[in-house]
Amino acid sequence: MYIKKAVQTYLNDLSSKKPTPGGGSAAALVGANGAALILMVAEFSRKNQQVAAVMREAKKIKTDLAAFVDIDVKEYKKVALAYKKPTGTAAQIISRKRIISQALISALKVSEDICNLCFKGIRLSKRLVKIGNTNLITDTAISAFFFEAAFRSSFYNIKINLKCLKDKRLAQAKIAKYKKLEKQIRKLREETLKNVDKYL
Repeated sequence: MYIKKAVQTYLNDLSSKKPTPGGGSAAALVGANGAALILMVAEFSRKNQQVAAVMREAKKIKTDLAAFVDIDVKEYKKVALAYKKPTGTAAQIISRKRIISQALISALKVSEDICNLCFKGIRLSKRLVKIGNTNLITDTAISAFFFEAAFRSSFYNIKINLKCLKDKRLAQAKIAKYKKLEKQIRKLREETLKNVDKYL
């Protein structure tokens, strides 16, 4: 479980010749850092109902994204193992194809969940920049960058999993959905930074 290990251990493994952790796990960690920054700013902000609501949501987002740091590793290993299934007989070929498909769909869901959490997170960035401590307003801006980066990174993982699944109808629907969210995230980040720039 990387989330309970030292940061240096994670970075060493991420930079080594190992299949895991990889980009999906790293994206989850970036998103979790975005949520952590939201919480830090909120802790230093004047407590009111709006800030308390942001904190409650940010805590859940941070917990969920942190969990995906390890979940993504597990899902990738399942995909890798699925591709190693034997293909000696017709029955084995059919079984392997089914197991690969199941593993890819499971991995796809992880990337989708990360994207959806980051979309929720960046909306908190926009809210907090108006109600949070202005001395930490650049930290709120950084949280927006982190959420956008994690979203866009996970969107690429969605695309590669869909390509491997070879289901055109599913791919079209999923890509259309997350392209729409990507545009909204970009707009939220721009709006957040516009409000940050007013203070600088």
